Amino acid sequence: MKVLAALTLAVACVAAAPWWQRLSGAESVDSKPDFCKSYECPSYKVIESYDGYELREYDASVWVTTAMSGMSEDFWEDRSANSVFMKLFGYIQGSNADSQKMDMTVPVVNTHTRTEVGMSFYIPNEFSASPPAPTDTDVSITNAPKAQYYVRSFGGFGYTPIFGTNNYKTHLTELLNKIEGAGQSIDETMFITTGYNSPWELFNRHNEVWVPKN
Repeated sequence: MKVLAALTLAVACVAAAPWWQRLSGAESVDSKPDFCKSYECPSYKVIESYDGYELREYDASVWVTTAMSGMSEDFWEDRSANSVFMKLFGYIQGSNADSQKMDMTVPVVNTHTRTEVGMSFYIPNEFSASPPAPTDTDVSITNAPKAQYYVRSFGGFGYTPIFGTNNYKTHLTELLNKIEGAGQSIDETMFITTGYNSPWELFNRHNEVWVPKN
């Protein structure tokens, strides 16, 4: 199994409550894992834990998504995600057919293939049965089926351009090496990076890389 080629950037992150409240006045909601803090996040169960990673099964969920196409393998270095993030943030701030505002959720998810990186926000359960249609044609609603992922978690920042550090890439490589060593079967056509914190939140940060189980 070949290690997946590096494709993208550090994920645009989400904030602690005070930061998001300055942007949107979002109120806190309960969440299950501690690293979700006060924000709603998708539910999952741990199927099995391994050395440095785990196998999770996520329930079916609904996401609002936008994509960046035409990316090359050096996209890890690209910083254009800000405009993409704001398209999604605009959706939850009322840029949708119902002018409906929604609370921010975690994580911000980037789904990577060789030609496209899609960024997604989790739709709160309150709206998941019938989410309002986006008014931006670059934004769409995505229904994710129940699925299993091999997940590696790490702290700190996913990517720090000042220091040229790409921890997503490092931990993805480590995860793929462990999966290969264990003889586990994965979907090699894509991987996922996630972030749970604002860029200004310096401590108790949480990031993940996911690879789909075949």
